[in-house]
This record gives sequence, structure tokens and C-alpha cells, in this order.
Amino acid sequence: MSKKKWQFIRGLVLVALFSASLFWLFISPKATAQEDDSQPVTLGGSQLVISSSDASGAPTIVLRAYGIDGKGNPIELSSGTVSLTHDGLEVTDATIVGEYKAGTLTIFLVDAPPGVEAQMTSLQQAIEHFASPPEMEESVDYVSIYQVGATEANQLLAPTNFYNSIRNFFATPLEVQSGPTALADSLGGLLDEIETLQPKDDLFVSIVVITDGTDVVSTNYQPDQIGEKAAALGIPIHTIWLENEELQTFSHQVGQEYLAQLAADSRGLASQLDQTEQLQAIWDRIGDFRNQQVIQYQPDLLSGGTFDVVLSLLNDPEVRASTSVVISTAAPSIKLDLPPESRQLTLENLEEPVSLTFAPTVSWLDGVERELASATLFVNGVPVEEIDVNDINRFTAEIGNFNYGPNSIQVTITDNQGLEATSPELIMTVLEGETQVPEEIEAEGFFGSQFINVVLGCLLVLVLLAVLVLLIVAIRRRRNPRLREPDNRQPVTASPVQEASRLPLEPKGVTETDRSYLEIIHSVTRMPSPIPLNAVEHRIGRNPNQADIAFENDITVSRLHASIILEGNDYRIYDEGSTSGTWINGQNIPQYGSQLIDGDEIQLGDVLVIYRRG
Repeated sequence: MSKKKWQFIRGLVLVALFSASLFWLFISPKATAQEDDSQPVTLGGSQLVISSSDASGAPTIVLRAYGIDGKGNPIELSSGTVSLTHDGLEVTDATIVGEYKAGTLTIFLVDAPPGVEAQMTSLQQAIEHFASPPEMEESVDYVSIYQVGATEANQLLAPTNFYNSIRNFFATPLEVQSGPTALADSLGGLLDEIETLQPKDDLFVSIVVITDGTDVVSTNYQPDQIGEKAAALGIPIHTIWLENEELQTFSHQVGQEYLAQLAADSRGLASQLDQTEQLQAIWDRIGDFRNQQVIQYQPDLLSGGTFDVVLSLLNDPEVRASTSVVISTAAPSIKLDLPPESRQLTLENLEEPVSLTFAPTVSWLDGVERELASATLFVNGVPVEEIDVNDINRFTAEIGNFNYGPNSIQVTITDNQGLEATSPELIMTVLEGETQVPEEIEAEGFFGSQFINVVLGCLLVLVLLAVLVLLIVAIRRRRNPRLREPDNRQPVTASPVQEASRLPLEPKGVTETDRSYLEIIHSVTRMPSPIPLNAVEHRIGRNPNQADIAFENDITVSRLHASIILEGNDYRIYDEGSTSGTWINGQNIPQYGSQLIDGDEIQLGDVLVIYRRG
């Protein structure tokens, strides 16, 4: 068959398919009931979602939730806009205590049939733009890429939260697809499997479809039901339209109208690939759901068991979300009670740890007091100090991982039954300026942090003065022979040991830290573990020409990623301008580096190592 005849037959088939789609969308009873078919109709109303619940800090129970209005915008939840019931009883003290950065999962579903070749570069650039700051926040947001298949979506890139993984994926450009495809089947299958595709249960999921809107017919899903299905799951489908040079105007219009309606039905947005402002609106909408609201409450009647919790909108009680919380009858609880005026402090810098005193309250639900086995202080989700359980009612801790702005503080306890409890999240705000610590949390006695800083400062000044005096004396003696002491000693032949002692000393601290090493926990590159640290400087990266510790096969590691440098008797790690940053115990290290202590988890891209000091 000649090429012209094949193109003619293919065109007839496409026109027939689009005609059937148009009939289904716009001539069916549901479509003819609309007064204006040119305007997409949003089928989904407002929706509330409880992404997680935590009763480990009973009697205080913590919920994380978010809301979506009928147009797909986030609903600002507050104590004045929502109501809460616990075991059927209204909760009167529910409060919104802050935001939780849960993150997002964005699934790109690409359909690139013949005729869109000219737009493949722009398609790839659009995804790469989204997978960069500030649209995607690395280590928080995830991106996955799929391709429309004949019966289901084919995964091209598993969910990843690293920029480099996405950039490296596009090192081989996407190509147009040949063969049959089924857009509705691919979308429906993704929606059915969405729970298994999420790296974390509390991520906000969005689907971005990039297609010309053709091949919407399917065997398992009705095309006009996909949007409703997505809306019911709380998953917006954003659509980006590709212009196909092989389609006629009528087919273009049908495809574009279907994508606009699909987006509207699922509370998503629609755009054309070449419309920068429309694309930015989609990226902004996804980012709007990165943070979720944290709700805390205490039931009026607290007892052990499993209880239904319902969150609803005050102005529309039919919009609700429910979950179940389990409370042990013998569960311990711990609370950090601080008045609002004591939840803010000012620090000159973040390099020096600050000593703070806390006075938590520990109790048990059944009123029986038990012994504690362990207690740990967490700051910004990182354990910073093991607390002596005998001092749990009032303890002082040194905190060295504060950030300017809001900081999360919690205490986790385990009793002798093995039951755990975590205090509700206490948000402490740190401002930059002259150090000021509220009296209620200031370290007690003469050994408080401010006193120690003053003493250390005075000692440092005295040491510097003494060194300066010694240098002046030494210089004067060298310049004036009369000031030198006479040397009446007889020359003595030095022993080999004495001669060796005159050799230049190793840099200070090397011999003391020669038992330090890096223990590899996760790496694609096969390397011996542990890696000893016995030099003044170690450079880590992917390129062996730039790094002496080289993870050559780990594409998420930059060519020169980080340096570990001996300073005094301790090693300090610095980021070398890497793409994904260098992380210590889940915190991105600052420009001035971070001192390493035994047990620190170091993450460089996907590589995870632990610093050990013998």
C-alpha cells in the first residue's frame, strides 16, 4: 500500500474516533444538559483529606490535613473554618498549630504520537523546568514519568526526589511513540494503583498529562469518567496540549476540548505547551499543596480504644474527612508546656550550641505511674540528646541544630512496658540578633550557656595575650644576643630516638583521629567499607580526578560533592557547591560546614554513609 493511501486511511480512522469521542462528550444526555458546552464544568466540589493521625502523645492527638475547593485551590483551614468530633462528641479545643511540609508527588504521563516531533524538545524542557527549584523542592517533592501505552501506562522513571536523577534521565531525549495507545486506560490504571505508587502515604499527588488529546477510547474506562474518578480520589489531573501536525482542525478541537474538560472535572488546570504563564499556573498550583495543616486537640473524655475522628467544614458540614485513632489504655503521655512568650529566642549565630532547660509533664492514661526506660529530645526531627530519665521532669540540653525561623521541638519517651509516647510538636522561633533567652528555658546555675560563653571568651583573650607576650620576648631575644642565656652545655651526640623527635610533626589531630572512618550504608558504586579517614583533607565526589573518595557510578553525586577537613582534633564537612547539597542527619549543612560527631548520617545524593570515630 502506498504511503499516501495509508495516510488517507489513517486520517479517516482518526476522524471516526474523534467523532465518536465528540458524540460521547457533547451529545450524550449529560452533555446536552449543559447550557454552555464551551465552558468546562467542574464536577467535584470541595474536599477535606486527613493525611495522617498520631495518638502517641495522648491525651493530645495530632492530625495532618488539607482541603481542596471545587476549583482545585487549597482551602485555608483554621479553628474558625473547621469542626471536629471524636467518638461522636464535638471537640471544643481543636487548634491549628502550624504547617507540616509533607511534600508532593507529580506523575507526568506523556503521550507523544507521530506529528509532534517539533515539540519534543519543548516537552522535555517543561518537565526539567518543573523538576528544578523553586517549583520542586529536593528531598521533599517527588517526580515520576510514565508513557501512555496500548493498555496501561509504562513507567519510564520511578518516583525520585533528586534533581540529578531527572536531569540524567533526559540525557537520552524522549522520542515519539509508534503503535496503538490508550490514554483513558493509562490514566485509569494509574488512578487504581496510586496507593502503591506513593513513596510516602501523606504526599499530595497530581497527574500532569502531556498529549494531543487523541486515542481517548478504551476498553476498561469510559473517557468521561476519568475526571470524576480522579476528583473522588482528590488527585487533580492537569493537562498540557500538544499540537499534532498530522491532524486536521476538527480533530485538534476535539482533542483540546477533551483535555480541558478532563482537567476541569478533576479540579485541574489546562494549558498549551507553548503558553508559559499557563504552565507556571500549573506548577504553582502543585506547590500550593506541599504544606499541610497540623491540628491538635484533647478529647473531653479520654479512654483507651479505637475511636472515629471526623473533620468537617463549618460552612458546609457535608464536606468531611474521617480517620481512626488507637489509644492504649495504659499509654504514657508527655507534654512540653511553654507560654507563647517563652517560645521565642534570639541568637547571635547558629554555630555555637545553646543550652536550654525544659520541664515536661509525664503521665499515664490509667493513672498508674510507671518507670521510664528511655527519653530523647528531638529538634527539627533530629535526635539531639539522650535524656536521663531521672531528670525527665526538668532537664537541660545543648542544642546545636537550630535554624533561624520556626523550629520543631519534641520529646519521645518509652516506659518499662515498652509503650512509647511523643510530646505534641512545640514550635520555637529563633531570631537573629544579640543573644536573648527567655528566663523560663534558660540553662540554670553558674553553668548556663551564657555564663560559659563569657568564661570561655575571657580565657581565650588571656591565652591570646600570653601567646603575644611570649612571641615578643622570643623576638627580642633573637635580635639581642645579650638577652640570650649562656649555653655552657657540652655538645652531645643525639640518639636515633632524639633525632626522630626533631622531625616535623604530623598536622595536629591526624594521629588522634586515625581511627575515624566512613561506613557505607547505601551506594551504587562498589567500594570497600569502611573508608578510613587518616588525612587532613578528604574530597568526596563522582569524578576520581577531583575526589580521592569517588563514587563513580552514583549519578546523583556531583563530580566534586563535599570535603571533609581536619580542624583541630575534629573533622568538619563542607559542601562544594553540589547540585543536591550535602545533608547531615536530614539537615542541609550551611555554607560554613558542619562538625562531624560519631554516628552522623551523611547523605550525598542517593549515597548514604555514617561517620564513625573510634
